[in-house]
Amino acid sequence: MRLVLCCLLVALLLPCGARAAVVTVRGSGAEQFREEANYRLYWNGIRIAKFTLIWEQEAEHYKAVFSAKTSGIARIFKKQRRTAESAGLIRRGRGVISYVPQHFTYHVVYSHKQRRAEVRYDKEGRVIAAVVTPPDNRDVRPDVEQALKDAAIDPLTMLAGLRAAMEDEKGRVPYAVSIYDARRLTGLQFVPVRHNTSCTGKCVQVDASRKLLAGFTEKEKKEYEDGEPRVRINSAPGLSLFPLSAYADTGLGRITMERVKAEK
Repeated sequence: MRLVLCCLLVALLLPCGARAAVVTVRGSGAEQFREEANYRLYWNGIRIAKFTLIWEQEAEHYKAVFSAKTSGIARIFKKQRRTAESAGLIRRGRGVISYVPQHFTYHVVYSHKQRRAEVRYDKEGRVIAAVVTPPDNRDVRPDVEQALKDAAIDPLTMLAGLRAAMEDEKGRVPYAVSIYDARRLTGLQFVPVRHNTSCTGKCVQVDASRKLLAGFTEKEKKEYEDGEPRVRINSAPGLSLFPLSAYADTGLGRITMERVKAEK
């Protein structure tokens, strides 16, 4: 399930150099913009979670918000709530827009514990501090090198490039990205589906997978080596910033994400 949620947030090619990671897209863009998307997550047709994505921007600033919690039968076995927020600067010039992260936080609450994380950036988008509470045991979870942190982007800022990336290439070429969340560095790859019948018209379909780059525990590496499912994502980049739907087939059945109307 971690892979499903992670892959839904990012889909833009990012260079893996030692420079600051900034999302840059073509065009002038709307100075004021807001979009909200609500989703339900199902396992074999049984609802297990719900979450919301929000993107807001004005002339020089943007903010992205993610909130999720288990629901239905899943709350009996693993009750949890997750929130994350990213904020940054918008720079415009020469026909492009650059989104420069300044602050990223997330908070996870389980039935018996909770964890907070925060990443702060300089004005060029380089990481200047990453704080996790309670702190990680470095004998169990190694730190990520500074150059790798600087070349990655936070998951929510990547929403700025989602639609532009898919529109620019019409979903015809693979994309790869590195994301840093204050604890781990993860590589994500998105490969277009050439022949499909379930995604037509303005819909773009990609298969997503991940690679563990740095900051992972031995337990996490072992789980990854045991195999992870492909995540198939449907988007309509000309119509919405956020995905329309997604699914992953696991050994225990199918996990499905569906976009729904906001609850009143």
